[in-house]
Formats: sequence, C-alpha cells, structure tokens
Amino acid sequence: MRTIILRMVVFFLTIQLLSLSVSIATPNVVTVSKSGEKDFRSIQEAIDNSKDGDSIIVSNGTYVENLEVNKKLTIYSESKNSNGVIVKAKNESKSLLYVDADSVGIIGFRIVGSGNLSNAGIFLEEVQDCIIENNTVVNTSAGIFLKSSFNNSVLNNNVNSNRFAGIYLNNSDFNILINNTVPSNNFTGLYLYNSDNNSLFYNNVSSNDYGFSFRYSTNNTLYDNNASFNSFFGIVMDNCSNNVVNENKADLNGNNGISMASSNYNSLNNNNFSANHFVGIYMENCMRNMLDNNEIESCGNFGIHLRNSTFNTLENNSANFNVYEGIFLHDLSNNNILISNNISFNNIGISLQNSNRNILKNNIIRLSNVTGIGLSDCKENVLAGNNISLCYCGIYFENSAENTLKNNFFSNNTENIREYDPNPVIPLTILTGTLILGLIYLLLRKRS
Repeated sequence: MRTIILRMVVFFLTIQLLSLSVSIATPNVVTVSKSGEKDFRSIQEAIDNSKDGDSIIVSNGTYVENLEVNKKLTIYSESKNSNGVIVKAKNESKSLLYVDADSVGIIGFRIVGSGNLSNAGIFLEEVQDCIIENNTVVNTSAGIFLKSSFNNSVLNNNVNSNRFAGIYLNNSDFNILINNTVPSNNFTGLYLYNSDNNSLFYNNVSSNDYGFSFRYSTNNTLYDNNASFNSFFGIVMDNCSNNVVNENKADLNGNNGISMASSNYNSLNNNNFSANHFVGIYMENCMRNMLDNNEIESCGNFGIHLRNSTFNTLENNSANFNVYEGIFLHDLSNNNILISNNISFNNIGISLQNSNRNILKNNIIRLSNVTGIGLSDCKENVLAGNNISLCYCGIYFENSAENTLKNNFFSNNTENIREYDPNPVIPLTILTGTLILGLIYLLLRKRS
C-alpha cells in the first residue's frame, strides 16, 4: 500500500514540477544574498525582477521582509532545507509569504512571525499546483494556510509553535499533505474546514491542543498519520462525511483518540486509539459509519462510545483493558451492528443503555469484572452467537423488554444470565439455542 501511494505521489509531483515551467521560453536562475555578491540583496527584489518560470536561489542569512509571489517561480534556499535561510516578518500584521500565482515552489526556508488569524506564515490564496516543501514555520497565526486552493503539495515541513493552527485548509480541495511534522500549536495541528478530497499521509501531528480537526469536510483520506499526546483530542470530525481514516495512531491524548459529531458514512479501519484519557472512539449523532479492525486499549473510560448514533457497524475491533466499558451504546443508539469484536479485561464488555434494535453477533467477550454484556432500559435487541467467558456475569438485563438471545455460548462465568425488572409487564427475554456451561442463577421468563 505504501509503495503504491509513493508511486502516485511521485507521479503527481512530476506533473506539478513540469507545470512550473510550462509555456516558458527561457527560464533563468536568479540569486539573492545579503552581502550583495549575488544578483539581488532582497528576496522580494528578486521576485519583482523575475519572470514566469524563473528559479530564485537564496543564500544563507536572515532576511527581514514580507514577500508576495505573483509569478510562476521556484524559490529555494541554497541548501534546500530550512537550516540556513531565515525570513522574518517586517510587518507582523501581514502574512509573511503570500502566494497568489499558480505553480509556485517554496522550498527550504525558516519562516518566523506573522500576524492575525487571516494571515499566515505561508499563505496560498486561490492558487493551484504549488509545492511547499522542507520549510520550518514558527510563531505565526496559521503556519501554512491554503484558502480556496487546489492540487497543491505540502511536503516535509516542520510547522510548530503557531498561535492558531499549524496547517490550515479552508475551502481547499485535492491537495496532498505528506510527512509534515506539526507539534506544539496552540489550537490545532492540522485543520480542514469545508475542504474535500485531500490526502493526508505520514504526518506527525502531536502535542497540540487538538491534532487533526475536520469541519464540513468530505472525501478526505487520512493514512498512517500520528496524532498522539495532544491536550484534548487526537482527531475531531464535525459534520463530516465519506472520509477514510486508515492505519493512523491516535493514542495518549488528553481526552479522546477520535471524536465524531454529526458525521456520517465515514470509515475507520486499522487504527490504534489506545491509552487515551477518556475514550478511544467517541461518536455523537452519527450514522452509517464503519469501524473495522481498530485497536482500542487502556482508555480511561470507554473503548468505543456511541451516543444517539444509529445504523453504524462495528466489526473486528479489539477493545481491551479499558477502565469501564469496552463498547458503550446509550441515549437512543439504535439499529447498530456489533459483529466479531474481541473485548477483554474491561469492567463491562458491551453495555447498552436506552438503545434498541441493535444486533450483537459473534463477539468474543472475556474476563469482564462486572458483566460481559449489559442491557438497561433496552428493547428488541438481538444477541446471537456471542462467546462470553470468565466474566462475573455473562449477560445482565435491567428493565429491558423483548430482547432475543440466540446461539450464544457461556463458559466459566460466576453467573451466566441475570434479569432484573421490579415491575415486569411483558416478557423480558426470548432465549433460543443457547449453550451454557455452568448455572443460570435467575432463569429467564420465556414468551408463552
């Protein structure tokens, strides 16, 4: 998978690099140095005196100026890394490096200081086919800001200690963000707002207030990123749909690994959401999401928590060693499917509260301190083919009506099935085809 992605990236970058010189007759190389030994003393002077397709090479030194790039230029430090050329904002109320031309390359600078929320260290506005690579951006509002910009590449940058966001995309689609290091930003490391079809691969977005923040954004792909040690959340999705979150690590965050609100049709596959302070995966008012093969261990409250979320599928997840529930559904989380999950060493394996018409099938639940599966104020759920062993109580029902147990297997539990309803009116449980090794302490009332 990684080889295929890298080949795609190489092809994409080749097209972009070719576009930097398209329709240019005789591109020149323009040089800049503070000493006056090169063509120009200032970077902006070199930009003003260049034409589309030219390259500007900047010698080591500290340059105090705000830059506007309004031509198709490739501008890079002589080392092509951010160790030698420092650009500081002359006017901190403006963006330090503003790009409003297509096919611009900015490579190998250290960008320091720029102004308010509408400005940035590197600001791309209404442009496409630009490359921002090997830069360090610090002490700005937004480190790298793409506004209404498309098909750009943001690669191998270090964006840290900024006041709002490390990298910010607003109404910007089809961009590629690869291998950026984005730590210690005050609000969020990487923020997408109303931005679709972007690809985010191999980024390290850690030790911010929030790692990745997505709002009103669709069809984005997060692959093999690290979002750990953030003060609040590793990944946040608000009103987002059809995003793919695959093989990421979002652990050891101060609140949740990933939090999703009013977000539908997203896919979370093969991620690690372990050791977060509260919850590994939290979903509220979400529907038709797919959670598959995720690992959620050692979280302070719950492994997976669904609140008022419906028609979601949780399959083949591991939710182990969480303090309370491995998987917790409540507040009208209805019509979800929980299938073939492995849930061990939690206080309660799977807990349903005020949640109806869910299907729990072929889950393996072991070593729960209180109960393997607990239902409270629930009805019309189906529990089929689950393997529950070494728990204090296998399945516990409280004030729950017309639920169906079918072909479950119980082994070595202190109690296998218990029901409690102080005022039974209708049958609580329908029990068919269940194999029990041990005793049922309170026999179930079957439908007559």
